[in-house]
Amino acid sequence: MEEAFKAFEDAEITAWKHYGEETPPRQFLVRPSGSLTLPIAHRLNQPSFTTNIASNGETVDRTNPCISMVMGTAYPKNALLYD
Repeated sequence: MEEAFKAFEDAEITAWKHYGEETPPRQFLVRPSGSLTLPIAHRLNQPSFTTNIASNGETVDRTNPCISMVMGTAYPKNALLYD
C-alpha cells in the first residue's frame, strides 16, 4: 500500500502542475485505511475537509465528523475505507 500511495502522490502532484494549478502540500493527501485484500470497501466521495490531524493522516480519522459517523454505523473492521 505504501508504494501505491507514493505513486498516487506523485501522479496527483504532476496532474495539478499539468493543469497550472497550485500544488497541494503532499502531506495533506490522505491515505486509505485498511488493506486492498479486504472483502469490503467504502468509497466516500464528498470529503468535509474537517480534521484535527491535517498532516500525513489516514481516511479513518475520528476527528472528522463525517468519517466518525460512517465508522459508527456502517464500517466493519474488515473493510477498506478511502475518500
